[in-house]
Amino acid sequence: MSHITDRVSKFPQVLLQGRLQMALLFEGSKSEGMYPVLICQDGKQYRVHIRKATPRRAGLILTAWIGQHVALEGTVDDLRGHWRLVLEPDFAVVVVTQDMLKHDDGEPAP
Repeated sequence: MSHITDRVSKFPQVLLQGRLQMALLFEGSKSEGMYPVLICQDGKQYRVHIRKATPRRAGLILTAWIGQHVALEGTVDDLRGHWRLVLEPDFAVVVVTQDMLKHDDGEPAP
């Protein structure tokens, strides 16, 4: 496993699923801009950050998966009032298909 900074290592690894989108965050501040976000089924939104990448670079790296339902593993914190999912530079993306979203009884998930 790659080295994680002390500040981030306080948080456990999590695996989250949701729709990856670009969203306008930090309106009215000098950080205002479009950021990649993961919107989970429960409505919770996580700004997706790739360690050692600028927000603009993270958006470019994640472009191939924007608009898709994906699973991402990383650490979660609530920096600057927004939930943030921090990915390692060597992260993996799993595109979640409709078959993967079905309940154990074979019925589609809500």
